[in-house]
Amino acid sequence: MDGLPRLWNHELTVANYTMHEGAGTAVDDFDIRSRLCLSCHDGTVALDSFGGQNGSTFIGTGENLGVDFTNDHPVGSDAQYPPDPQPVWWTGAFVDASTLPREVGLEEWVDGSLVVHEVVSCVTCHEPHNEDGLDMLSTTNNASALCLTCHLK
Repeated sequence: MDGLPRLWNHELTVANYTMHEGAGTAVDDFDIRSRLCLSCHDGTVALDSFGGQNGSTFIGTGENLGVDFTNDHPVGSDAQYPPDPQPVWWTGAFVDASTLPREVGLEEWVDGSLVVHEVVSCVTCHEPHNEDGLDMLSTTNNASALCLTCHLK
C-alpha cells in the first residue's frame, strides 16, 4: 500500500498521464501526496472505491482534472526543482531554488545510488485540509501572492 498509514483505504490511482514532457504514470512520476489527490481528481478511480471494492460514483466535471496535464502547471517528474542543468531562462525567473516549496519522494537508482528528486506537487500550492476559505489554496493568491512564492515577475 505504498507505505501509507492504514487510515487511507481509498484505491490509489495507477493512471497513465500526458505530462508537459510526454507520457507519465501515477506510480512512476508523482509523489505520494499527489497520488492521493489524483485518486479522486483524475477521474479514473471512483470516489466510493474503498477497501478493494470498486465504486461507481466519480467526481464531477468541475473538479475532474483528467489525465492530460499539458495545459496545467507542471507537476511530477517533469517538474523537478531545481532542474539540472538549469536552463538559461531559470536565472531571474524563480526565487532561490533552495526555498521553493516542493515534495520529496520520487526515487530512482542512478549508477548504483538512490537519488531522491524534489518535485512540484499538488500540495505545493494546495492544502486539502484548509478551512480558511481559500478554496484549498495554501495561501491567498491576492496580488498573485501564491504565484510569487516561486516566481519572480
